[in-house]
Amino acid sequence: MESSTSQPTVKPEEKLTAPEAPVAQAHEDNKVEESEEDDEPLTLPSDTLAHLQAFLTERREREERFQALASQAERDHEARTSGTSDPTTNIPGPATITTTADVSMDLFEENWQMSQFWYDQPTQLVLTEELTFANFQFRTRPSGTFTNPATEPLEPINVAIVSAPSVFVQLLSLQRKGVIPKHTHPTLFEFDTRFSILCPPSPDPFAPRFVEYDFNHPLRLPSDLQGKFDSVLVDPPFLSAECQAGAAVTVRWLLKKAPEGVSLRELENGVGRRVIVCTGERVAGLIERYYAKEGVRETDWSVVHERGLSNPFRCLSSYEGRKWRWTIVEDADL
Repeated sequence: MESSTSQPTVKPEEKLTAPEAPVAQAHEDNKVEESEEDDEPLTLPSDTLAHLQAFLTERREREERFQALASQAERDHEARTSGTSDPTTNIPGPATITTTADVSMDLFEENWQMSQFWYDQPTQLVLTEELTFANFQFRTRPSGTFTNPATEPLEPINVAIVSAPSVFVQLLSLQRKGVIPKHTHPTLFEFDTRFSILCPPSPDPFAPRFVEYDFNHPLRLPSDLQGKFDSVLVDPPFLSAECQAGAAVTVRWLLKKAPEGVSLRELENGVGRRVIVCTGERVAGLIERYYAKEGVRETDWSVVHERGLSNPFRCLSSYEGRKWRWTIVEDADL
């Protein structure tokens, strides 16, 4: 429930109706008293005013930073397409975007009406590490066919992040700091188009990509992305069966087939491909049924949101990661 998508129909609240006013029988002096009371200005306690002013100032500063980023990204794109440098940044035409190197989720205010609740930073870091096969010998070849990694070009790792923009922003930040390798290619599938600013058009095949996404239309996606992704993270914005089912259809469409020569045990250890689902604990059983073919099971690792949520969140995964183990192990030796 980290991100946004089109919302289910919400029944409007009942309109409150005021009781009928009694027949006007007030004396003239009463009318004068009422008029004087109406003229008195409404005031708030000083501490409340201070909090309100701080909130409005923070919102204005956030909007100003976002607009500055949008303007710079537009200038960078124009410079690239024209093959010239931006005189304000010296960014050459074919360069990779650099204006978003310091972007954080502080620029993107949560909107609870769109079911937006960002993860805290430790959660973002763990999910980023797992999605990108960090400190892990990623492979898609059959067993016994490895070559020297020092002389062989690195295989691209295609990462899909569905409705979890805070992980996408964390991944971009780490990648631009050199922590995540450049051959990792992340794509964000997201309803909130504000995040498209992070993914300007680029000739670089590893450049980050933004795809506008709505779970109500789970396959309304660019055809070149079918079966492309080595790892997929999804956080359906709503707990309804309809939303969860739509997201599952999308994940299966995006995910690569299991690599040839990779055993079931290897898949369970995270070799070759990975599926991670973050959602409410109460729908964990539903998720295991929807992703049964992918081997997704509930884990013992909890997802934490920056501002907290009343309902507990869990991580379900197709493999046992560095930070989690499955809560129920099938066919265990007794």
